Amino acid sequence: MLIESAPPDAVPAPPQGPEFKLLSGPPAYRRIAPWRPISIVGTAVVLLVVAVIWANIYSSMHELKKPEIDDTFVALTLIFTPIQQLIMIGLAVWAAYAHGGDVVDALALRAPAQGWRAYVGCIGLYLLAVIVMGAALHYLQPGSNDADTDPFKKLLTSPYAWAAMLLVGVGAPLSEELLFRGYLFRWIAQTPLGVVGAAVGSSAFFSLMHSYSVIGMTQVFVIGMIFSWILVRTGSLRVTMLIHAIYNSVLAVLLMIGADSWV
Repeated sequence: MLIESAPPDAVPAPPQGPEFKLLSGPPAYRRIAPWRPISIVGTAVVLLVVAVIWANIYSSMHELKKPEIDDTFVALTLIFTPIQQLIMIGLAVWAAYAHGGDVVDALALRAPAQGWRAYVGCIGLYLLAVIVMGAALHYLQPGSNDADTDPFKKLLTSPYAWAAMLLVGVGAPLSEELLFRGYLFRWIAQTPLGVVGAAVGSSAFFSLMHSYSVIGMTQVFVIGMIFSWILVRTGSLRVTMLIHAIYNSVLAVLLMIGADSWV
């Protein structure tokens, strides 16, 4: 087990139960033994290559504004997005496996320390945060997200909307949480930057991978910081995955039915 090879100052796995509070007391997230160099360097290099390739592909697709080439945009997205998501999932799992320990522990995939209370409490807190953030943005700069949501609207109103829903509501939460909050957060947290540096660093990469407008990327960064807080308090990636999936799915449905103003 990973905890057996952990450094002396590593935090042992916390017990689960109602004594663990979401808003107070010690965090449930724990450190494990450092990643092996091969998993760090190898994953970092591949991630960088994938990020550069995807950024260029996404930027090119984002320029496809004309109605007559909408079909091309949809086709390219439905081909490249699942490939990207599978690569991200594979990188995270490979890095954990290369470490030589339990993949579930390495990627914080255990149940949350607070049990079912973690899901209920974190969903409520996240909902409150995004409502406040969305209301403030709508008041200060209405319509600022239109350019970022247009490509998704094309996908979700195409004949292949069901496939787009799977990519947005299932593929994105799985791949992004495993790579950014599972692998990248864990790696940075083991350095002198600690948990705070891990939250900022993983959220920054999470934001940059989306290739949105400045406002859109700022929103994604804030969401990444919220997910990082949830991970630290609950000690479980399961909670962030579930909330990410619910959030993406709700936004996708709103775009699908034409409720753009809510997005």
